[in-house]
Amino acid sequence: TSAKELPSIVATVRKPIVKLAINRHNNKYSYTSSSDEMLMKNMELFDKLSIRLNNRILFIKDVTSSEE
Repeated sequence: TSAKELPSIVATVRKPIVKLAINRHNNKYSYTSSSDEMLMKNMELFDKLSIRLNNRILFIKDVTSSEE
């Protein structure tokens, strides 16, 4: 789903929407191994919940990044 399509999806869907936004392009601060581990755990949990609850809730994962 593109960023342009998202507003129309949000406007037409009647289910609750949960959006996971991951934006790690601002990398001037180094990430520790524990923060990377927690990010992976959160993404795995999001994926599990999206599979389990997909008939009741719309899950959207926004993993934007930049090559700055």
